[in-house]
Amino acid sequence: MANCAIGFGDKIAGATVAAGSALASLPASNLRSFHTSVKWRSAATTSTYVLADFGARITIGWTALAGLNLSAAGTLRVRASTTDATGAAGDAYDSGSPAALYDPTYENFVRLFPVDIACRYLRIDLADSSLPYLEAGRWWAGTLLRPQRNYAFGNQDLVDDQSKTTVAESDDEWSEERPTRRGLQLTLPALTESEKVSYVVPLQRLTGTTRDVLLCKDSASTNPGRDSVIGRLTALDPVQSVAFNRWTVRFTVYQRA
Repeated sequence: MANCAIGFGDKIAGATVAAGSALASLPASNLRSFHTSVKWRSAATTSTYVLADFGARITIGWTALAGLNLSAAGTLRVRASTTDATGAAGDAYDSGSPAALYDPTYENFVRLFPVDIACRYLRIDLADSSLPYLEAGRWWAGTLLRPQRNYAFGNQDLVDDQSKTTVAESDDEWSEERPTRRGLQLTLPALTESEKVSYVVPLQRLTGTTRDVLLCKDSASTNPGRDSVIGRLTALDPVQSVAFNRWTVRFTVYQRA
């Protein structure tokens, strides 16, 4: 197991997003929506791509697609290019086709780059011959903190069932079924001064409790969709000094619907 990773500073929100195929009513620009239930959908096709143009070269450490409809047979390929406007050159990064790194149980595709990459164009190719169309609900790319020291014992896998049950005087029950959200809580016990200043302080300032954060328990996971949660922070916990040049902070995130 490798150390955890924490992503923030979504760059897709400010990018121009296009797709190789899209319904007029469900365009590629929907991938910039805060809600994964707002979909981009291809026309009838078993393979296509989505493409982001950041307008200038930027540095990113991760990308993710949420709300996917791919099956276990689906494949995704991530490429990043510095000057090729199609993104196909992949001169900054090329993942190949990591079919084994997508688990449809969690509907999230998460790709952590081994090192930060500089690119202007980011492209994800999707294919699944078992489906009449392809769709996704949200696309992220941003800064990645790879802490030198892993999270502390006591991390929690959280579940939040938002359903409501009413009990009548007759003792009968009526339940209003609502979505059940995954969550994750991690505490970083020994951040360096550099990690605090360069990552954690900007993360809290830029995201607050409204913008999304990626928490990944294992940056080398063979199932990163399972081991990652992307959503807003429930609170901005204090960054606390615990020793000389060592700081601690807790992150709690529930997956955004």
